[in-house]
Amino acid sequence: MFKKYEKFFRLMENFFYNFFYRLVNALGQLIVVSIWLADYLGPEQNGKLNFAFTMISLFTPIATMGLNEIVIRELVRTGKDNIVLGSTFVIKAVSASICFFAINFFNFIFVKDPITSKCILILSFGFLIQITDFIVYWFQAKMKMKHAAVLMPFVALIIAGIRIYMIASNFPIDIIVYSFLAEYFLVISINIIIYKFLDSEISKWKPNFETLNHYRLEAGRFGLAAEAA
Repeated sequence: MFKKYEKFFRLMENFFYNFFYRLVNALGQLIVVSIWLADYLGPEQNGKLNFAFTMISLFTPIATMGLNEIVIRELVRTGKDNIVLGSTFVIKAVSASICFFAINFFNFIFVKDPITSKCILILSFGFLIQITDFIVYWFQAKMKMKHAAVLMPFVALIIAGIRIYMIASNFPIDIIVYSFLAEYFLVISINIIIYKFLDSEISKWKPNFETLNHYRLEAGRFGLAAEAA
C-alpha cells in the first residue's frame, strides 16, 4: 500500500526540504541583517547599503534569466544532466559577467558617494560567485533537497557569527559588506561538495550548442519578463 504512494511521499519530502532551505535563508537575512545590522549602521549608512542592494537587485533578473524553471524542467524531462548543467553554466557565466561589468560601469559613472560605490563594487562580485548556484535546481529536480537543506542552519549560524563579531568589533560598513560575499561563497561551496558527494562531477558537464541556443532564447524571454515586472 505504501509503495503506491512512495513517489508522492518523496515529492512532499523534497517540497518540505526545499521550503525549509528557503525559510532558513530568509530568516537569517531578516533577523541578522534587516534588524540588528540596520540598528548598528544607523539611518545614513543603512540607506547606503540598501541602495547598493537595490542596484544589485535591478541586474539580478538578467543574471539569473529565469533559468530555475528551465533547468528543473529540462533535468526532469530529458535526463541529460551533464548537457543541461553544462549549457546552463555557460549561459550563467556570460550573463553574470555582463551584469558585473554593466553595474560597475553604471557605478563608476553615476554613483558619487565613495562608500556606496564601494559597497556596490563588492556586492557585484556576488554575480560571479553565484554562477553555479543552479546546482540547487538539480537537487530539486532529483528530489535531493534534503542534503542541502540540512546544512543551511549551520551556514546561517556561521554567517550570523561573522556578522555579530563584526558588529561587536565596530567594523565599518565597507568591511561588513564582505560578509555577504562570504555567505554566497559558503552556500555555493557546500552545494558543490554535496553535488560531488552524490556521485556527480562538474568536470563531466558538457555544453551543447543547440541546447545553448534554445536555453538562451527561452531564458532571455524569462529574464526580460522579470526585468519588466
